[in-house]
Amino acid sequence: MGKLKVLPAQLSNMIAAGEVVQRPSSVVKELVENAVDASATQVSVIIEDAGRTLIQVIDNGVGMSPADAVLCFERHATSKIATPEDLSDIITYGFRGEALASIAAVAEVTLKTRRAQDDTAVQVKIGGGGQTKTASVAAPVGSNFAVRNLFFNTPARRKFLKSDNIEFRHIVEEFTRVAITRPDVSFSLTHNGREVYVLNKAKSLKFRIMDLLGSSVVSDVVDLDTKTAEVEVRGFLGRPDTARKTQGNQFFFVNGRFFRSAYFHKAVMKAYEGLIPDGVTPAYFIFLETDPHTIDVNVHPTKTEVKFEDDSVIFQLLYACVRETLGKNSFGASIDFDSDGAVELPKLSSHFGEYLGNSAPEIGADPTFDPFSIHSDGQSFSDVADLGGGGSIDSVHDAGSGFTRHNYVDESQDYGKLFEQRIAPSSRTLTVQGKYI
Repeated sequence: MGKLKVLPAQLSNMIAAGEVVQRPSSVVKELVENAVDASATQVSVIIEDAGRTLIQVIDNGVGMSPADAVLCFERHATSKIATPEDLSDIITYGFRGEALASIAAVAEVTLKTRRAQDDTAVQVKIGGGGQTKTASVAAPVGSNFAVRNLFFNTPARRKFLKSDNIEFRHIVEEFTRVAITRPDVSFSLTHNGREVYVLNKAKSLKFRIMDLLGSSVVSDVVDLDTKTAEVEVRGFLGRPDTARKTQGNQFFFVNGRFFRSAYFHKAVMKAYEGLIPDGVTPAYFIFLETDPHTIDVNVHPTKTEVKFEDDSVIFQLLYACVRETLGKNSFGASIDFDSDGAVELPKLSSHFGEYLGNSAPEIGADPTFDPFSIHSDGQSFSDVADLGGGGSIDSVHDAGSGFTRHNYVDESQDYGKLFEQRIAPSSRTLTVQGKYI
């Protein structure tokens, strides 16, 4: 008798869950993506204890029939694809049919769902041992997934979960990656009874980014929009002066799907060369739109890795688009002048425009003016010398300093009143080492 045997479905699902469901945020990602694929216009996410106790996702999508509600927990049960050719034309988030089966293998799941044409909803409960219970209940149109006691039957996985703050931060990241791409859908996120996000339908991607990440992020980005024969590149690039040492707010999307790419990240960083110092990373939100036949999203069960038909072409296009956008917004010098030794121009304040109408005061000057030829009363020294008997010049020589002082005294005035009523006009000349100054 051979040693090989086929594993039971429950055990195989638990093995697959190791790749699909890595932490509570993985459950949030899969359920929110399913809600968007179901044409939902409103998605609510309720979390308790960072996902350890409860992860609940409620949507108003198309819902499922009672038969599909039971079948959706079977492995590789999906409505997204049907033929091998469909793998090259994927436009939905999900397509593998593994998520719900993997979640049900490591948690207790309750589903309530109803279609618009059905009078009642169906409730499906999946226990830890794989037992399935169904019942008819009252529920609105759409689907309501409640995942409780995650990893209750895999103690090692539950033990190695991080703190509530870290796990909830991962949940917010997955929630953000889906919510950014769908401004036409309303989202809400609640943790332990506290509303973290309440996102109404947004007018555009930029408004959705503002609702999620704050107005400060939006004010520090510029628009990116380029169309080529290979790919359409649009989104937003952070200003070089806002680049930070810690990475954050770096997003790549292709056909609405978030993906990671260290290769394309290098293209963006190369475009910022010379504009940012070493060790910092700018924010960017880059959305690529291309033919689904030119990409492969079936690389990893988490679907965060995407292969392009020609990565090098996309690399060059991405570099050129980012570099051109930064140049258009005058973040880099259009001509590389040698600025060594140049005088730094002063920075004008924001109130400089208030003084544009005022002119600087002008200072007049008489080039013929000689301050040594004019006496204090308007007479020149030559005129004083010609006064004859009308006046006298007293000279006082200071032997200690070597200076000679000449004072003019007007005899027409009473000499006694000279020091009482007015100061006599006088001039001073200096003789230094025999030179008259």
